[in-house]
Amino acid sequence: MRLRVSVPLVAVLLLALLPFGTVRGQEQPPADVVVCADCETSVLADAITAANAGDRIEVRGGTYAGPLTITRDVELIGVDNPVIDGGGAGTVIEVTGAALTIEGFTIRGSGTSLDHEDSAILVDKGRATIVENLIEDTLFGIYLKESPGSVIKDNVVIGKLLPPALRGDGIRVWYCDDMLIEGNVAQDGRDAILWYSNRGIVRNNQFDRGRYGLHLMFSDAARIEGNSLNENSIGLYIMYSRNPYVVGNSMSNNRGPSGGGLGLKDVDRAIVEANRFVGNQIAAQVDTSPRELGIENEFRDNVFAYNEVGIGFMPSVRRNTLTGNSFIDNIVHVSVLGGGKLQDITWSADGRGNYWSDYAGYDANGD
Repeated sequence: MRLRVSVPLVAVLLLALLPFGTVRGQEQPPADVVVCADCETSVLADAITAANAGDRIEVRGGTYAGPLTITRDVELIGVDNPVIDGGGAGTVIEVTGAALTIEGFTIRGSGTSLDHEDSAILVDKGRATIVENLIEDTLFGIYLKESPGSVIKDNVVIGKLLPPALRGDGIRVWYCDDMLIEGNVAQDGRDAILWYSNRGIVRNNQFDRGRYGLHLMFSDAARIEGNSLNENSIGLYIMYSRNPYVVGNSMSNNRGPSGGGLGLKDVDRAIVEANRFVGNQIAAQVDTSPRELGIENEFRDNVFAYNEVGIGFMPSVRRNTLTGNSFIDNIVHVSVLGGGKLQDITWSADGRGNYWSDYAGYDANGD
């Protein structure tokens, strides 16, 4: 049995135990339907089947059986921490072509089929607002397909107790532009994924003990801000994307066999600013980035400390500018991965360079 509860996780769990409305401190709209053990409607699936589009369903306490299938717009609001249990088979809540708001539940007990992508919540061609839920013992946690404008906020997602190769993703987003993923904790799953999804905001999340803490592909103009990515094989990996802004994140103790804190692969116009890279195998690894001529990537005001390698460049990498960064007690500050010489890497701009903890010279002019 594992008990790895961090301070952010405890805080979110305590919030989940409060009655709905207490957290936000304001009165909520009245429910169209109330579901509870002693209510006129006691079966959640029946309430969903009978609901009109746009109905607000208040679910009170107790445990309710899944799977649930939703094909019209509904709001599911949990009071006193109700549980939706899938019984260990298939997807617990499946939404097709509809808008779902779900808040204040514990959702658990999906199946274990990677082929069928068994999930706690699966939304396909809809729109989702998923807030303040605890998701546990599910293969995939939150899985959105072609659902732009969705919000995933303040949830806790804990993966199934399976060998790493058999786990699913805690959060998986596919073809969903203009997403907000904020304030979530995802632990002990496979990856958190944002693929083919432009202008996404991923802010103030905690992604721990996965394969990729967060993995972006073909997702332009993403803002990755204030996240904590710890004890993964790779903390943050961005591939085939333009204009990512990576700011204020903490990436520590990411030590996979070929991994580390941050990876850039075929990435254009990246700005990597004010991040902390501590105790990683390779703090940042740059491969064919930028890929287009006439474009620069920028690393500025980051701290690279106590890593095996501070920053590693593949031999073909050009046009990266590094200013205001601090390289502190890394075993190797800068490495050319695979051998060769660095070319066209800029180490100072407008009179501003970087700090090197092993520099033995004297700063005669105080710059």
